[in-house]
Amino acid sequence: MVRVGFVRWFINCGMIPQNCGKTAIRLSLTPQASTYHTLLKVWHGIHSESVERDILVEPHTVQVIDETYNLRANAILRHLQTLAAELSERVVNYCVNLGIVDYAEYDKSAAMYIVRQSLINAAKDNRNDNDLRVDRIDLVPDMRACIEEKARQHEERARIAAEAWAAHQAEVQERRAANDVEYAKALNTSFELLYSMLSPAEIEEVKTKHCLMVHNLLGDFKVPAFQHGLVEHFVEGKYKASYCVVFEDYRLPLGDEILMKVVLLKTNPDKFLKVANKFVTRRNGLFV
Repeated sequence: MVRVGFVRWFINCGMIPQNCGKTAIRLSLTPQASTYHTLLKVWHGIHSESVERDILVEPHTVQVIDETYNLRANAILRHLQTLAAELSERVVNYCVNLGIVDYAEYDKSAAMYIVRQSLINAAKDNRNDNDLRVDRIDLVPDMRACIEEKARQHEERARIAAEAWAAHQAEVQERRAANDVEYAKALNTSFELLYSMLSPAEIEEVKTKHCLMVHNLLGDFKVPAFQHGLVEHFVEGKYKASYCVVFEDYRLPLGDEILMKVVLLKTNPDKFLKVANKFVTRRNGLFV
């Protein structure tokens, strides 16, 4: 016996002598009942509803006739494999078209493989099922239970996914809070280091004007006291260009970025100009 969806099928196989020295190899699948009371999905446009109906399920048989003299072991096995593949595909598609399979995620390929192997194994063992057929079987309770179980599993998966997402969001918030605390400490430390390298007048300029003017032989450089700001170059009070120099690691605090620019401009302005990206200001924006 093999099951396809909600229906159990009796397996019968045999080799039946024919006229003129020929033999028929026959495989058949007979449903446990001739009539099934089932739930069918009826479509109304894009909407559907499940209705209870009685459907008739017919037995299926396949056979091949060959010369008896030719039916050696390998030939019989080859015929069995061909017949089992044909019958399994026919019966599975028949059940799917009738709507008597498990609702949702029914794997036709897996069902065909199970039926095919069951037929081949029964034929190899020369095993036939007892034909204990009944007139009618009610599948509605089993189908409703299956639908309810699928719905329960779906709700359970949705609940687990929601809990996992909430836990992930909480973890992200905790990490962000921890990172904010660490960055605040690093920012304070970087400004302490910066102020230790500046004069009182320069410290006051950074705090009040949010920038620092650095004077050298190339002119005056206005270093902004904000993240990724452009350093503006002035010669005798006239604007010449802007320069962009940032750390490769963008997470380094602002005080370290300002200190890097100030130290380069004071000690090695030529190197600063070599590593910086140069921009020239125009009315319509910045151009390289």
